Amino acid sequence: MAKRLLCLLAFLTISFGYAAPFDYENLQVENIDIQLATDQTGACTLDQVTAKMSTREGNFFSQTEFDQDLKNLSLEFDRVDPYLSIEGGKIKILLKVWPRPLIRSLCYDGNTHIATKKLQKELGIPPLTLFDRRAFNEAFHNLKTYYVKKGYFEAELDYIVDYDECTNEVDIRIVICEGRAGRIESIRFCGFDKCEESEITKKMVTKEYNLFTSWLSEQGTYREDAMQHDQFQIQNYLQNRGYADAQVYISVTESSCNNRIKILITADKGDIYTVDKITFNGNCLFDDETIFCQFAFRPGDPYSPEKIRDTVTNIQELYGKNGYIDAFVNFEPKLECDCSYSVDVQIEEGERYCVGLIKVFGNCTTMTNVILHETLLVPGEVFNTRKLKRTEERLQNIGYFKKVNVYAVKTEDSCIEGNYRDVHVEVEETGTGKISFFGGFSSMEKLFGGLSLSESNFNIQGIPCVWSRGLRALRGGGEYASLSAQFGVRSTSYNLAWTKPYFMDSKWSVGFDIDKSSNTYLDKHLDIDAIGLAVRAGRQLNAFVRFQWHWRIRDSRVDYDGNFYKKDDNGDKLLDEQGNPIMVFKSLDELKGSDPYLYTVEKTDGTVSATGISLSYDSTNSIVCPTKGLRSIFEAELAGLGGQYDFFSFSYRNTWYYPFTDTLVLKYRADLRFLFPFAGTNYDNMPLDERFFLGGDTFVRGYRPYKIGPRFKKLNSEGKVVDSDVSSGGFTLQFLSIELNKKLSERFDGFLFMDLGHLSQDIWNFDWNEFRGSLGFGVRACVLDSLPPISLGMGFPINPRDRSEVKKFFIQFGCKF
Repeated sequence: MAKRLLCLLAFLTISFGYAAPFDYENLQVENIDIQLATDQTGACTLDQVTAKMSTREGNFFSQTEFDQDLKNLSLEFDRVDPYLSIEGGKIKILLKVWPRPLIRSLCYDGNTHIATKKLQKELGIPPLTLFDRRAFNEAFHNLKTYYVKKGYFEAELDYIVDYDECTNEVDIRIVICEGRAGRIESIRFCGFDKCEESEITKKMVTKEYNLFTSWLSEQGTYREDAMQHDQFQIQNYLQNRGYADAQVYISVTESSCNNRIKILITADKGDIYTVDKITFNGNCLFDDETIFCQFAFRPGDPYSPEKIRDTVTNIQELYGKNGYIDAFVNFEPKLECDCSYSVDVQIEEGERYCVGLIKVFGNCTTMTNVILHETLLVPGEVFNTRKLKRTEERLQNIGYFKKVNVYAVKTEDSCIEGNYRDVHVEVEETGTGKISFFGGFSSMEKLFGGLSLSESNFNIQGIPCVWSRGLRALRGGGEYASLSAQFGVRSTSYNLAWTKPYFMDSKWSVGFDIDKSSNTYLDKHLDIDAIGLAVRAGRQLNAFVRFQWHWRIRDSRVDYDGNFYKKDDNGDKLLDEQGNPIMVFKSLDELKGSDPYLYTVEKTDGTVSATGISLSYDSTNSIVCPTKGLRSIFEAELAGLGGQYDFFSFSYRNTWYYPFTDTLVLKYRADLRFLFPFAGTNYDNMPLDERFFLGGDTFVRGYRPYKIGPRFKKLNSEGKVVDSDVSSGGFTLQFLSIELNKKLSERFDGFLFMDLGHLSQDIWNFDWNEFRGSLGFGVRACVLDSLPPISLGMGFPINPRDRSEVKKFFIQFGCKF
């Protein structure tokens, strides 16, 4: 009995001991005493401390609330020490607070290769500011990262803080041991063949230092984490080639050049292991031949863990696309005595499932039907895991969501007969609106810049609700809207565009474009002003072919600011009583006899109303810079449905990309374009911006823009009609180009090209003697991922008409070909 009482007493003692820290809870706070450890500046007051606290005298104590007070104070002060005591059933709180000290001095010790001024800029914390330990540690971490980026992979940094309690000031000394610089002069391999060296070099993150590109790509400097990643990748590569016992060693040696290192990668491959025998069982739905076709390896091939995993994936996809989404595939490799493996694959087929309900979660702004339009699965159909993965990819690619997760779950409705699996689509939305400023330089435009506003998840039906719901009413409809303005030395343009995919839940997309432009591309005195509206509808017929219809109306006016108007001594136009400019010539007949150029230009004003169709085929592997596939576009248009002009036009454009290797691509381009005027429309009165023009950055490089082909007529000093320097455009255009593109690095390409082009004012004209050609070379650089590539090059004309057509150097934005 005595022992039981003793144990009970011990238990109660331990229980009360554990309960002691919670004795303060709900007791009344009698007093809060705050003591400032030191404050020579007088910048800190007791009121500033109490303002950060929720705990007050007279209130009941809350441990959670007091802990939050201490966290808040730690963000403002260097150190806070709390002391709590209980007297008479009430709590007394003592807080000892140390204000943040002032950084009296900040010095660097040991930096010989990087200037102190540069280090101070990277640190970002100057002397004579308050010392925040947390902020200083983050800045110091950035300083260490800066040394790693500069290639000092052995750099060791530390800092020492000397605290002066009398003045509440600190002296900080940053100690640096820079070590060797890590700019990689060369990467050499030992124990690899040439093919392996080439493939491993492509896979490696670590690259050799390049004087011209490394400053942009930040490649070419030694980083320990990247090198370890490469070591693992190389070892994994060798193991997948059958060298199961392969070991990879990396050594770093100094170079004879200053601030350079050499990297040696050595492989101890060991024996090569092969696959001796393949067996599988458990397949009842598919015959052995079908299953065997899913294997990524055959007997006698090198043993590769990666190919075994690919085989498992292939078999699971074979079952998954036929509704057997729970099919389980496992493999068991067995090592034989002669450096070979036998691989046995076991298959559990499971049951066949159909698609149940499709439920969407997390879409606060985006409409559910917008998400369902991107879903390839249909309720009631046989489940297909490929479509499930593709649905997730499509939702991720449209750019509306930060995270997307699409998966199958057990159907909740127990009343449904049969095997069904519901599909859950979980999304986390992200911003879809963009405001961008841009600028640049090109051979045609000279200097240009502009502003672009776009919303890729626009909702046009929300416009009436803007006043009540705000701008968020304009989001969530899955539409695309953009407004842009571009200003250049030779042109100005404004554009408003809107597109709605899946119009009325169909596969059609509809939209419109409104644009206004002004340019002086043909002649600095010839200003072509135009405003237009286009309505369009299109449909994707299959994975490669797209059909589109459009109707457009466009009004263009030509303003010749030359000798067409009377001017005063200052060069300003003279105006009549109504405020209109006074023309030099009273009639077109008088103008025709004096200046044929001005006469022709005067007749090209007017309105065009046209409708047309296009059929495009695109099998390329990239929208921006393709390296493989064919892109072919056929367009036909009829003008004369209203407006002042009647003509028929069609074009057939083809671009083919053929890769010789991963870094060498051959590009072909062939364009045919024709205009057929009828009724009262002819070459003399066809609007200038409807005609074809040739020459420039994208049409026969090495020639001036718009300079190839027919020209306006003029009167020379002898009164004879001769060709002017201004191109008048044409009705028939042929353009051929071939380009060989070599990838020099991740961001730089080099290319050689040959261009041929012909432009004629005659209809259906093919005159090979009039073709203009050029040969040249250039480089293409992708400076930033968010910007289009920049192309610089030289084109050398083969047979220009005269020097006025020639402009060898060209610069171009984008990856146009």
